[in-house]
Amino acid sequence: MQSKIKENMVISAFLVPFIVHSAQVGVGVLGFQAEISKLVGQDAWIVVGLTGILFHIIVYMIYGIFNGDSVEFVHIMQKTFGSILSSILNVVIMGYFILLSIVLIRTYISVVQLWMFPDLATWIPGFLYMLMIYYVLSGGFRTVTGICFFGVIIPMGLFLTLAVPLKLEFYFFRNLSPIMDHSAFEFIKATKEITFSYLGIEALLVFYPFIKGKSQKWAHLGVAMTTCLYLYVVIITTVLFNVNQLDNTPWATLTIWKFVEFPFVERFEYIGVVMWSLVMFPNVCLYIWSATRMGKQLFHIKQQKLLIGILAIAFISVCIIQSPPQIKWLQTNVSLVGLGITYMLIPLLYMIGLLKKKMG
Repeated sequence: MQSKIKENMVISAFLVPFIVHSAQVGVGVLGFQAEISKLVGQDAWIVVGLTGILFHIIVYMIYGIFNGDSVEFVHIMQKTFGSILSSILNVVIMGYFILLSIVLIRTYISVVQLWMFPDLATWIPGFLYMLMIYYVLSGGFRTVTGICFFGVIIPMGLFLTLAVPLKLEFYFFRNLSPIMDHSAFEFIKATKEITFSYLGIEALLVFYPFIKGKSQKWAHLGVAMTTCLYLYVVIITTVLFNVNQLDNTPWATLTIWKFVEFPFVERFEYIGVVMWSLVMFPNVCLYIWSATRMGKQLFHIKQQKLLIGILAIAFISVCIIQSPPQIKWLQTNVSLVGLGITYMLIPLLYMIGLLKKKMG
């Protein structure tokens, strides 16, 4: 079933890497290092690189699923799994995008509360976020694309501050050795942990029909940008902290920013926390837009009405979730759903498509 998308709603292919990169880079990059360090120590950078390769394969499979056709993902699911099963799976994926947005918003608010304003009521930044999301999504997918573009370009200089102002004697490159000093099982477990920081590529399944022209190489560029960023961050973290220090540093990236000193800024990590809202906000917008797009196809309800309902659910959820264990529980379970979609559903759809193609 061909998608009827107006010409003024589609985007150019060269903008795809900014959307893919924005979809993948969220609040997790502020502290993903400790979790994988506990499993593979100094080999964390290898895990980051291997996971990046896995996601290049996932992108290849996604484009194989569509096979160049501008078909809505919901319709592909219906054609593949039938009416009942596809409806269940589509609702699960739609719910996944909503929950992923809630996780990101609540985690970011917890960072703000931890590092800047301990007494800040959760509902205040939560309500402001919902208003901003509504404003952006009211402009349609092109507006979301613009936010993703600026969400990549504007904070780019922020990452340079992780390395440039630090003195050379702070770096201990011997922390990177010995290489490949862990078992295959430990690498697999670490890959599972880092996958949460790579999640978001699933949104490509929804916005693919909105891309004009051939875009696969651009999507791969987006994944490459994400992988290079994570490699950069994890290598700098590894040479600055030994394994024991890193295991006890849950927000390693923010801790590094505490070392950064400028004559005009005493607490640079505050700048990092504030600027990170520009990184996190675009992928929340993209996820919620993906949920409303799927909802429109499933329930034949206007995206604007769905948007109001989803934002209301997200706001209530953000306010209800208070304690760190609750946030961690939600992160873990949303990550498991994301793993299932990424490593099971997408390869399954790709293999079914190949079989149908061979069988004529």
